[in-house]
Amino acid sequence: MEHDTTMPHQRWSPFSDLAFFFTSSTIGATLLASNVTNLVTVRLTTPEDFLTRHIQFTAILVFYGLRCFVDSSYPLLASMIPSSSGESIPNPDFYNWMRYDQSIRSWIFATLSSEILLMYVDAQLPFIYESD
Repeated sequence: MEHDTTMPHQRWSPFSDLAFFFTSSTIGATLLASNVTNLVTVRLTTPEDFLTRHIQFTAILVFYGLRCFVDSSYPLLASMIPSSSGESIPNPDFYNWMRYDQSIRSWIFATLSSEILLMYVDAQLPFIYESD
């Protein structure tokens, strides 16, 4: 297959590809989060539900180009980066990264049964109180 030289080489970024979901309003993110339960028809309730839910959920992540956030192939971004003068400044991509991360997290939570979600919350409580 011949390389297409008509298009300039650009590094793929989920932030540029999915910018339409996160405009000045959160309508896109809200619609996606509310519709994920229509696309993932099995809530994780028992171990037997895992494979079906995993297949459905993975298909959504692949379709939206977001699997890289779950499989760690898109790295965690630092909230602060060095400026040209060496000072720490806010990373302009961190806010978008955090929005994607939290949207995917909400999709995961939306597809868990209340019992499974409660186990997650219980496991997080010691970490929440330690950070205060």
